[in-house]
Amino acid sequence: MRGRKRSPVTATASPHLRYPPKMPRTFHIETYGCQMNVLDSDVVGGILERAGYAPASDPLSADVVLLNTCAVRGGAETRVLNRLEAIHGESRKRRGSEALLGLMGCVAQAQGEELVARAPFLDLVVGTDRYSELPRLLEEALHRPGALVDTTPDPEMTYEGEPRVEPRGVTGFVSVARGCDMSCTFCIVPRTRGPERSRRPDDVIREVRRLAGRGVCEVTLLGQKVNAYRNGDVRFAELLRSVAQGGGVDRIRFTSPHPLWVSDDLIRTMKETPQVCPGLHLPLQSGSESVLKRMKRGYSPSRFLNSVADLRASMPEIGLTTDIIVGFPGETDADHEATLEMLREIRFDSAFMFAYSPRPGTAAAEMSDTVSAEAAQARLREVIDTQEKIGRQRNRAQIGRGSTVLIEGPSKKRPDEMFGRTPENRSVVLPGDGLEAGSVVDVRIVDAYAHTLRAEPLAHPAPTSIGDAPC
Repeated sequence: MRGRKRSPVTATASPHLRYPPKMPRTFHIETYGCQMNVLDSDVVGGILERAGYAPASDPLSADVVLLNTCAVRGGAETRVLNRLEAIHGESRKRRGSEALLGLMGCVAQAQGEELVARAPFLDLVVGTDRYSELPRLLEEALHRPGALVDTTPDPEMTYEGEPRVEPRGVTGFVSVARGCDMSCTFCIVPRTRGPERSRRPDDVIREVRRLAGRGVCEVTLLGQKVNAYRNGDVRFAELLRSVAQGGGVDRIRFTSPHPLWVSDDLIRTMKETPQVCPGLHLPLQSGSESVLKRMKRGYSPSRFLNSVADLRASMPEIGLTTDIIVGFPGETDADHEATLEMLREIRFDSAFMFAYSPRPGTAAAEMSDTVSAEAAQARLREVIDTQEKIGRQRNRAQIGRGSTVLIEGPSKKRPDEMFGRTPENRSVVLPGDGLEAGSVVDVRIVDAYAHTLRAEPLAHPAPTSIGDAPC
């Protein structure tokens, strides 16, 4: 593990009131963006708790407030800075003093000192490889009259051995790799997360087993392109098999895979390993060959279609979701129609769909043949309408079928109902009588909505035990 060395820290003048000369002991983290950020926040929480801090549920009652940020979409910096400014003002009103305010994550890594110039109330900006140093950085930020910025990259950092907060439910995340070596022209991740590095298989299995012992029934293995994992001679399919054999959990998912690494071995492993769920989030981005080339995605529409065909031939009921970007520089009406055709042909269960937004520091941001905002929004509406119709049809086709649902907890909309997911990663709500988080329930689907299924239990579960959880 790397990251314990001290590194240069820059100071920028901060005109606002400094804090009393005592170490703050409560913290609050707000997390934006992907599952990797959720996991990083858990690691940061563990590091701060080890250093003597206690978590606060309310940012306005915390001594330290950290926002863990995502830089994938445009406007992220403005949103998080507005949020921090609101916390800054409310904290002064409620407490009579200011909380120590920090930004971490991909926006912090990408923007660095520029953020302090835009937000003089910031006290700390910490990059994605510097979380192990947070206790020291917080104390330095407390005792010097300037905002600290530490975005020093560490291409070997994996946070191996660092603590994390205790799991809060029956599902959990485990990072198997960090960083990315691809050069997709729209993506800021290689700049904010650094080069690709994979963890040792034994360390991954040990972390999964630790989560299982604390009541986690399902883990999601994480990586920027997770199925490109390689540590020595161990590739991702072998890692999946090893986690299934030694991890002690009932269900294993992984995200996000890259279409280039959907191998025969991976498909065979998914089919033959009961713990590996038959659900895959496979980012398409565009159905146009010319747009995919400008994106430098490395695959063609035909190759993507072949991978989907192979997956469905092996697992006919596999759940497939995707990402779509519309309005990429140079995208024509014909390119847009090609994306719509791919959606109609593949028939994904659901999709995350966005209008392209340039990210400073990426190759696509320098492309001149931009698509107007009006055209991009019109195309996005058409893509959303097309996919939503397909998603509703695919959900309706589930009515009357049986499935198995892992209960994750109460439904957010109706606390008297429970929420869970099928192996294919379809969201399900069902009556909550006699059910608890971690129960595995055989159900029959009785209704379907745009993004959720409604089910009835076929019988009350007779759960087995993993750790303290009923699953």
